[in-house]
Amino acid sequence: METMSKKSIFNRFTPAVIIPVILLVILVNIASFTVLYQNDRRVAKTAAELNHLYVAETDKNLRLIQEYLFLLQRNEGSFDMIRSEDEWTRMHAKLELQKSLETTISGFSLLDYIFTYDLQSSELLYAYGPGSTQQTRKGIRTYLESELFTGTPVPGNWEVVSIAGESYLLTLLESKKVFLGALVRMADFEEPLRQLSSESSFLSVVTDDKMIPASHLVFLEENGIQLKASTDFYLTGTRNHYYVRTDRSDAAPYCLCLVLPRTFLTGPGGFFLITLLLVSVSAVALIPLLTRLIRKDVVEPLKVLDTAIEEINSGDALYQIPLRDDPEEFVRVDKAFNNMTRQLHEAKIRAYEDVIEKQKLRLSYLQMQIRPHFFMNALTTVSNFARLGKQNELDSFIGYLASYLRYMFRSNLTLVPFKEELAHMETYLSMQELRFSGTLSHVFDIPEDTKTVMLPPFSVHNFAENVIKHAMAEQDHVTLYLQARLKDNALHITVEDNGSGMTEEALRQLNDPDYKPHAGQSIGVWNTRQTLRLLYGDRAGVKISDSLLGGTLVELTIPLEVEERMRTDEDPFV
Repeated sequence: METMSKKSIFNRFTPAVIIPVILLVILVNIASFTVLYQNDRRVAKTAAELNHLYVAETDKNLRLIQEYLFLLQRNEGSFDMIRSEDEWTRMHAKLELQKSLETTISGFSLLDYIFTYDLQSSELLYAYGPGSTQQTRKGIRTYLESELFTGTPVPGNWEVVSIAGESYLLTLLESKKVFLGALVRMADFEEPLRQLSSESSFLSVVTDDKMIPASHLVFLEENGIQLKASTDFYLTGTRNHYYVRTDRSDAAPYCLCLVLPRTFLTGPGGFFLITLLLVSVSAVALIPLLTRLIRKDVVEPLKVLDTAIEEINSGDALYQIPLRDDPEEFVRVDKAFNNMTRQLHEAKIRAYEDVIEKQKLRLSYLQMQIRPHFFMNALTTVSNFARLGKQNELDSFIGYLASYLRYMFRSNLTLVPFKEELAHMETYLSMQELRFSGTLSHVFDIPEDTKTVMLPPFSVHNFAENVIKHAMAEQDHVTLYLQARLKDNALHITVEDNGSGMTEEALRQLNDPDYKPHAGQSIGVWNTRQTLRLLYGDRAGVKISDSLLGGTLVELTIPLEVEERMRTDEDPFV
């Protein structure tokens, strides 16, 4: 294993960069933790003060409720008149009393339920707060009628009662066996603190004077938190540790416990902040030296490498990085880069040659897929002319056949001028017109500027052959129309006949670019489409539709330039 020399980038930067950075990171983390600790201490203190103030404010509201109930009982004459002998007086008194109850409940947001109960008539009047549900009201009414007033209720200060599984504070006043009372749901004490606790990660839990919680029972049980009547923070919990302190109410038998995660009150001191400041100043003083080292030993070698990449992208595939007195890691990278570019260039040449050879072989294969029935028909025609003594027709046919074969055997060329394809078409159609005497004719509309366009051989011939094969079998006389135009940097060719056309299913199959013929059907159309795709990609097209003349219309689109990958004088991989 090679040992690192003095030029190693690791040995150069370890004393100057790595050690200061490690020390700086350590000190930054320590200082950050210290700042967090101090902040958490302030948050804990603020939460404790908030908890204490909230208990005091709640006590004030509870006392105000009691005082208001006392004044209501004392000043409300309806309490005396609800037992009047006069029915109208009793009804009026009840309405006035109900109105007073509703006014009282609307004036105290802490109240959940206020009521009067006449032991003599067992009549209950009540009003409830906006947050009360029908199920809650039903449970409270059941408790008052079935539990509280079936015994001997004792008027006095607030006391804790359990109604439908929830804890409430209850206070009662009594005058001549007519009770005036109020209920406050203890769990609602936490509502104003919940928003603050969700933002600061503390929890407030309300309990009775025996430290039995009225809420968060599952959380307290899962974490093994024990609540005590202590105004100082104490540690508790089994799964996670929490600090807890309690504020006891002076007005009612309840407590409000503040629960804080242990992380709020742990951490080192804050002297590391000064150390962090000193180290930061020292690090700033070293910046010019570090900048010079990084520029010389890192930035400049990377710029050389980046320049090499840009040269490669611009087309200089043989670009070589000049070797310099850089750190040995960069020297090895430069040597590997130079070696890689040479190997890639050689691989690209080999791959290029392979691709070109495969493409040409495939094109040759497509171009040589000539159906055997053409030769069988040609031989049959020659035999018939000879047998019938038609020497002139025989001579002409053999001449056309020789021209046809010459064109076919030179069709290993990738592209031929359009005029040569037209001459071949004339030869082929002349042979067929001799064969089908008087029943076949053709019309060419070919401008001179289209005849020099290069295109694949047999690209038009295949569609003319389809006309002979299909239209001639169904019509007494068939005319083939061939037209060519230059437009939008492409040669547009149409082949049209007046035959009987094709079925919709046949047109759908032939226009499907992924359709593959079976048992030699439509092999010419498929060959043409594959050849055009190899040479021109998606820029070329073959569209087959019904002709207005009654037969079939074929539209060929042949771009004036082939795909870059098919050019023999350029690198197709650049």
